[in-house]
Amino acid sequence: MNGNWIQTYTGRQVFFDAQPNQYHIVDIAHGLSNACRFAGQCNQFYSVAQHSVLVSQRVPEEFALWGLMHDAPEAYTGDIVHPYKIQFFELQRVEAIMMRSIGDVFGLSSPRPDIIGEVDVRMWATEWKELMLPSVGKMGKKYQNVEPYPEKIAPVSSIKAEQMFLNMWLSLIDKKHPQHKDAENRLLSIR
Repeated sequence: MNGNWIQTYTGRQVFFDAQPNQYHIVDIAHGLSNACRFAGQCNQFYSVAQHSVLVSQRVPEEFALWGLMHDAPEAYTGDIVHPYKIQFFELQRVEAIMMRSIGDVFGLSSPRPDIIGEVDVRMWATEWKELMLPSVGKMGKKYQNVEPYPEKIAPVSSIKAEQMFLNMWLSLIDKKHPQHKDAENRLLSIR
C-alpha cells in the first residue's frame, strides 16, 4: 500500500492502490449520497447516489447493477466535473483502478457495458435541463445534441438518496453477498 488513504464512514481505510477488500457498499452509498452533482453548482442539492439509482432504472435489467455502481469511485474521490476530470490523468487512472476493484467486489463484468455511458450522458442532459440555470456558453461536444429524458427530476435529501441506493443494491445483489446484511442493517438505522 502506498500510504495515501482516506477514512470512510464505517471507519475503514481506503488506499488508492485499490485493494478490493477495502470497498464496502455502506461507504459507497453514504459517500455518493453526500456528493452533489455538478460540483454543487445546481439549483438544489442533487446527489450522485440519486443519479446512480436513476441510471440503474433506465438501463436494461441485466446492466442495472452496473448502472447503480458506475460512479462508485466518486464515493472516495468526490464528484469532479467532467471538464476538469479529463485534465487530471492521474485521477482518471486511479478511478479506473478503483472501478476494477469495485467491480471485483460486486461482480461487475468488465469492460463497462456501452449502454451505461449512453444512459449516463442522457441523464446528465436531463439533470442539466432540470437543475441548472441557463448557460451562457455551449456544452462540450460530448453533450451537444443529447436528448434529455422527458421525466422531471425531483431531488431528494442525502438520507433519502442513501436509502434509495441501498434498496436498489439489495434488490440487485445476491443475498449471500458478504455485505448484504450490513446494507440491511444500515437501512434499519436510518429509517
